[in-house]
Amino acid sequence: MTSDTNPHANRAGAASLPTTDWSRKPLRELIEHIVEQHHEYLREEMPAIEDRLELMTVKLGADVRGTLVPLLDVFTGMKNELDDHMRKEEMILFPFIERMEHSVEEGVPAAPPPFGTVRTPIQTMLIDHDSTFDALKQMRHLTNGYTLPGEDREAHEELYKGLEELESDLRIHIHLENDILFPRAQALESDAIR
Repeated sequence: MTSDTNPHANRAGAASLPTTDWSRKPLRELIEHIVEQHHEYLREEMPAIEDRLELMTVKLGADVRGTLVPLLDVFTGMKNELDDHMRKEEMILFPFIERMEHSVEEGVPAAPPPFGTVRTPIQTMLIDHDSTFDALKQMRHLTNGYTLPGEDREAHEELYKGLEELESDLRIHIHLENDILFPRAQALESDAIR
């Protein structure tokens, strides 16, 4: 599989930017890609990383726990926010964008959203994305750029590799939303709602 269909096919390496030109594809296809590739990846990987972190905080010595406990706190906060964020996208924002696109394709006006304008939920999503970037920055700082510590290197290797892959995926995921999906949805709204 290529990175277009499964950016996580090669788990040994970080996800690379997809080669599909999403600026030209229907928004429903981009949404499907985001949900199937990025949301599902997060739903699978975040609990696994959280479990690994919790186990490591119990098993390793106090010196290492001094780094892992704050890392677990930041990670868990980010995970909880992302779980809520994805739920809002999948239940509210994405279905509305798909309805707008369908209305434009059919040449019929779309019903106005209960939230006023598509910009309202998009603003919330952008704030959430900024919060995710802050958490990624904190995790990178706490792990010294995912540099393996002098002690317990083997125990940290899988964790740090998972965190790096997660960060790489999140950067691509957020790029697809912030830079492609959201601007296109805002531009589409003036054609869809009359």
